[in-house]
Parts: sequence; structure tokens; C-alpha cells
Amino acid sequence: MQKKYRYRLDRRGRRITAVVTTLLVTAFVAFHFVWGANYLPAWMLFLLCVVLLYILSIPRYVSLDDTSIDIHCIVDLTRIHLEDVELIRRIEPDEFRRLWPLLGSYGFWGYFGYYFSFREWNLYKVYASERKNLVLIEDIYEDTFIISCEQADELITLVIEARDRKRAEILRHTGKIPGGENVF
Repeated sequence: MQKKYRYRLDRRGRRITAVVTTLLVTAFVAFHFVWGANYLPAWMLFLLCVVLLYILSIPRYVSLDDTSIDIHCIVDLTRIHLEDVELIRRIEPDEFRRLWPLLGSYGFWGYFGYYFSFREWNLYKVYASERKNLVLIEDIYEDTFIISCEQADELITLVIEARDRKRAEILRHTGKIPGGENVF
């Protein structure tokens, strides 16, 4: 089974991206003409590098196969093994609004990076392009991921089914019966 879910930027994200890009280009052109063609402020180069780092971290799509959930960014790949998935559920947009971005983007090319919840005192790694259709994935190592997916319910059911199959396969290969007794 190989399933791919593409990210689509929502209207709010497109607006924020357009406004920030316009402001950055306007500032660059203004400083170019104010200080002349030979001088470029160092902070502008720093800002340009930060924007490029943001662009390299933009999530592109989520793929699901028989072994893992893969979150593909432009230069990054996050792999969550199915047998390690402890909890997967939908998140309401109100829950997401209570998260504070620590390092990442809140609307510029989507929502990604590290977010913190003061209510639950938990750190989330977010890969989302919209604030609705969000899915929370928690693994056995207590790493928590939030992704966006247009077919969130389908993704959740496929992950649960694949996780249960994978765990049963692991139990079968180790010779353990689900009751905890050893076959050998």
C-alpha cells in the first residue's frame, strides 16, 4: 500500500506569504536605492538567509506505506514507523490556535516548526499547510507531530489498520502470543 497526501496552502497562508514576500522585496529594493547599489546591509543578508531556511523546511506531502508515515519537506524527511504510533487523532483548529510557535513559521508558506503548548506543557513538531484538517500523531517515544491532510479521516483509519497489521506481524515473528505467553 502506497498512499500520498499533498499539501495545499490555505487562503490565510497564501495571504501571509504574499504580504511577507512583498514587504521583503520592497525593503530590499528601498535599501538598495537608499544606500546605493554598492551597499547591502548585513541584516538584510541575514534576513534573506532566514527566509531561505524557512523555504527549505516547507512540507510538500505525506506518504503512507506498509512500514511508515513519511513527511516530505523540500530538503527534510521525517519518518514515523507505524509500529511506533501510539496515538493518532484529529485536532480541532481551536486546539491548534492555543499553540505557540517557538521556532518555525506561523503562516509564511504554511505552519511548520516547533510549537509549544502551555496548557499541556508539551512540544509539538508541526508540518501543516492549513489550520483545519489537522492530525495529531504521538509515538511511543512521546514525540508529538501535527500534520495537515485534506483526507484526515482516511489517513487515520489507514494508519490504525496498518499499525495493527504491523504489530501483529512483529508479534508473530517474535513467537509471542498476544496474551504474553511464549510459543516456544
